[in-house]
Amino acid sequence: MKLSFSTLACPEWDFKEIVEKAKVFGYDGIEIRGILKELDLAKVPELNEYAENTKGLLNKYNLEISCISSSCVFTNSDPEERRKNIEMGISHIEIAKRFNCKVVRVFVGRLPKDVEFEKVIDYAIESITQVVQYAEKTGIRIGIETHDDFCKGERLNLIFQRIKSDYFGCVWDVYNSLQAGDKLTETFEYIKDKIFHLHIKDGDFDKSYKLLGEGKLPIKEIIELLKKINYDGYLSFEYEKRWHPELLPPEVSLPQYVKFLRKLI
Repeated sequence: MKLSFSTLACPEWDFKEIVEKAKVFGYDGIEIRGILKELDLAKVPELNEYAENTKGLLNKYNLEISCISSSCVFTNSDPEERRKNIEMGISHIEIAKRFNCKVVRVFVGRLPKDVEFEKVIDYAIESITQVVQYAEKTGIRIGIETHDDFCKGERLNLIFQRIKSDYFGCVWDVYNSLQAGDKLTETFEYIKDKIFHLHIKDGDFDKSYKLLGEGKLPIKEIIELLKKINYDGYLSFEYEKRWHPELLPPEVSLPQYVKFLRKLI
């Protein structure tokens, strides 16, 4: 298993500083979820027009991009909005391909209150399928995150049952699943054959995030489950300082994560 961190942890760092600090702190990779104020990665110069310079910087420090984390959602009742999100997904697949990154994260989304559940599932599946079909042609894998109204394994399985592809799976945010009321093994049994990437963060399941080992996340149990399936992907630290500026600075949170997990993996 390898270690990365989401750039949510360091919203004030530019790309160069992110890469340099990742190396200093002992990470294997970086999950890109926005750079400075820009969350649409198709608009980040370092990932697009300056991609060759970025590749050189990553190679210099022997780092890789572990996941391209998009903002795509597919439950919007407006077909034009879904079309825009499909295009966003495709643009992020192209970024992943450019950097030889194997996983693009998308969301299913929140369930609209004014639309029948079955109808929402239908058009979400139709939209996600188009993204997955494009990804299949590039060898990139699409992972839907346990997030919003799709944190539980049973709910995710409704999507997996209808989209059959080796390039379609899950980004498991374990904290989100447990916070939603799933038991650890309950979620795991639904997604164990589809885990492409993991988000790890700790806290008391009330959005009061803490350093790893200081909250209620059953970290040792998670690692043991992953070892049973010979998981060799990334454990990515998602410390959401971008959304919660009161959290500790990355100079504190990022090295602590590596020190804690290296002992377990």
